[in-house]
Amino acid sequence: MTDLDRAIGLIEKILASLPQGHLHRPGYLEDLSSHYQWKFEATNRAELLQTTSHGDRNGSETVAEIDEEASTPSNDKVEAIQYPDKAIELSIEAVNSCREDNWDFARLLRRLGDQLLQRVPVTQSDDDIEGCLRAYDLALKADLVAPRDRIFATRSAASVCMQAGTVLKASEFLDEAMRIVPNVHTRTSEREDEYDRAAKFRNLASDAVALALQAGKRPYEALSLLELGNAVIICSTIDCWSDVSDLYVTPPGIAEDFEKTRREIDAPVSSSNK
Repeated sequence: MTDLDRAIGLIEKILASLPQGHLHRPGYLEDLSSHYQWKFEATNRAELLQTTSHGDRNGSETVAEIDEEASTPSNDKVEAIQYPDKAIELSIEAVNSCREDNWDFARLLRRLGDQLLQRVPVTQSDDDIEGCLRAYDLALKADLVAPRDRIFATRSAASVCMQAGTVLKASEFLDEAMRIVPNVHTRTSEREDEYDRAAKFRNLASDAVALALQAGKRPYEALSLLELGNAVIICSTIDCWSDVSDLYVTPPGIAEDFEKTRREIDAPVSSSNK
């Protein structure tokens, strides 16, 4: 893992040269966190646990307990077990050093939540579960940043709540996600991606409706969520058909070119074009 170690060293040097509050510091912290996570994944985890274990184990011990009880593990293997913890520490630092109005703030929170959730099977810690839900919730409330990251965070939070059996809380998260969906710009990527996005929005609406009914909410509330999802999908196909009369007072040809372009964009995709 020479190249990976070299990359980690370079990022650490860059971070050492950046003052606290620097605009790019959260991004480099996130990169360093990712590299520590990759370093752990590049190591055979099963071999690590087997090497650092002894006696009769039932698999319920935490990483910390295995580390403490290990008889003669190598220093490298003991260090490698701590890489996920190091990655999470760096992610926490990245979140704390990021401005709340930074476009990446919700994404950093969502990533932190994902990391804590991935550690739960190893630590069996309620603190990790509460931590990931708290990170997802903060991402949801970050209303000055990318709405798509907020939606992903709420979906993850709803999944955690469902696994914990708290259906009402899961439903509340998806309700919030549906309220954010209209803020997602539907023309920020290629045309072929719009169909995938529309399917995701429809699935989100369906999940929100199902959870609303399962949580005992009134059918009217569930129907409202479904109608909201359908409205977003419909609006995504007509959102560029606004008045372009102002373009006709600009240099000749601009309005005509614009109308031609939007007709091509909104034309149905035939099988011959695929």
